[in-house]
Amino acid sequence: MTAEGTVNVRSGPGLTYPVIGRLRGGQSADVLAQNPTGDWLQVSYASEGPAWVSAQVVDVTGSMAELAAIRDTPTPPAPATAPAEGTGFTTTNTLTTTNTLTTTSTPSPGVQYVIKSFRLRPVGLDAQRCTGGDHNIWVWVQDAAGNPLNGVLIHDLWSPYTTIATGKQGKGPGTALWDIYRGGGGQVEIVDGARNVLSQVSPSMTDDWPDATLLWAAGYCACESEPSLAACQADLQHKARNFDVGHYVYEVVFQRTW
Repeated sequence: MTAEGTVNVRSGPGLTYPVIGRLRGGQSADVLAQNPTGDWLQVSYASEGPAWVSAQVVDVTGSMAELAAIRDTPTPPAPATAPAEGTGFTTTNTLTTTNTLTTTSTPSPGVQYVIKSFRLRPVGLDAQRCTGGDHNIWVWVQDAAGNPLNGVLIHDLWSPYTTIATGKQGKGPGTALWDIYRGGGGQVEIVDGARNVLSQVSPSMTDDWPDATLLWAAGYCACESEPSLAACQADLQHKARNFDVGHYVYEVVFQRTW
């Protein structure tokens, strides 16, 4: 198995499990097993115990049909209670909470910013539609009360080491924006001027084949008349449908903890 880009390694088969590490683009790992639906792979990863990656963001050589299916996995941690929604996002790209996936991992000691929410922008919002739309990563940073914070440095792990300061692009207070294209993506974190990481790290964001749970929540599975999340996952795994490849918008909200 080879990572297509920077990939989160998790303690279980799903986005609700904590991130225990990362694989860089081109890095390989041995595949040990898969979950029953085949959309998550258990891989050999240092000495961190069970480690899982999404099958949609890696290249697998050989037949997956020969892999054992693991059905008994640890229960993911309960979601942390998100702070109340604040004010401040008043641009045309205002983030709403509809179909938003909230984070569930417990912040590490000393983390100054947590990921309050993460999602694909839904079909029908702004330019997003079943046959096209924008292709961006939007990041908002807010204080503990929900007010936008300017001048916060956002680092994209998929790019050479560059940062974007929130509020400096003229896209609205507390925001940072990246364009993404076919074959591209991103994974963002907050850093200080010395490159020290101050936040949780976002899930990996591909512009080609997002995780099925994100597509389902954003309404893209309905574009392909998928009757269930399981059906959407199966078609996505085999790339049997186009969905809206190359035209996804991700939204990430970081919130300061103090």
